[in-house]
Amino acid sequence: MSPLTWRMMQKKKLLPYVGLPNVLAADFVVPEILQDDATPENLARAVANLWRHKRARQAMTDAFASIHESLRQDNPARLCEALRPYLAKAGAASPADGIAS
Repeated sequence: MSPLTWRMMQKKKLLPYVGLPNVLAADFVVPEILQDDATPENLARAVANLWRHKRARQAMTDAFASIHESLRQDNPARLCEALRPYLAKAGAASPADGIAS
């Protein structure tokens, strides 16, 4: 991100984390190595730490599984529910016509 944007966001301090996995988990799941700290050495160190520490790797894997489950939706059913009022207005279909409940 540009240095100006970075400075503006730093002042806001809306969340203690900025990485999407961390925001979704509301916890530090992945290391946040940002801006000037994102050097090859620091990135390699973070990867090496995960490689060496099985518990940290497993905790990250578990956190990602939890995030996945929290985002999982029954999209076909949600679509039917969202379309039902519009179809009813148009007189196109009713639940008896085969639209899933």
